[in-house]
Amino acid sequence: MLRPSSIVIFPSLWFFRAIFMWGFLCTVFSSLLVMRSQLVACFLHSRAHKRDVG
Repeated sequence: MLRPSSIVIFPSLWFFRAIFMWGFLCTVFSSLLVMRSQLVACFLHSRAHKRDVG
């Protein structure tokens, strides 16, 4: 027989785990977007530099 306290604690653990996973995924996604934008900026900068030199 489950105690009411354990019934209350169990879903809250799932809730916190879902929030943690969502925050982790958002952090990874935003860092990937930042890395991609930096790579695009570096690529465009190198192309512009080559064009100026040439």
